[in-house]
Amino acid sequence: MRSLTYWFRAVGALYLFLGVMWLPPLTSARLTSSIPGFDGPAGGTAEAGFVDHMVMFSLELLVLGGFLVFASFRPQWHEPLLWLVVALSVVRGIIDDIYMIVMGYPVGLFLAFIALHAAVIVSALLCRRAARRTVPTPTR
Repeated sequence: MRSLTYWFRAVGALYLFLGVMWLPPLTSARLTSSIPGFDGPAGGTAEAGFVDHMVMFSLELLVLGGFLVFASFRPQWHEPLLWLVVALSVVRGIIDDIYMIVMGYPVGLFLAFIALHAAVIVSALLCRRAARRTVPTPTR
């Protein structure tokens, strides 16, 4: 079960970090590197709209990260949360990153995120398997 504890904490910390990185002040500061060719004026409606839109993504990551850290104290009770993170890493992670590459966003950046999502998925499956081996099977 120790492997799941560490997985929940590490992935939770990762999501908390990413959530903070999308808060408005940090999103504004790196807008042109996030969206190559962004042609809206600094401080204009397009910039404000994008930053405001990303607040929801930031809050989602922060909530998920917080739940993962909370779950690390009783990982055996929270296995469905592990599967939620795996599903989100496939859909909102890898599939969305492929879509962004196809749409012309920076290939290197999104390949790095694909690798990160793949690492989250693989580590989740390995930690779950290790936890299953350490838990005794109930006898009848």
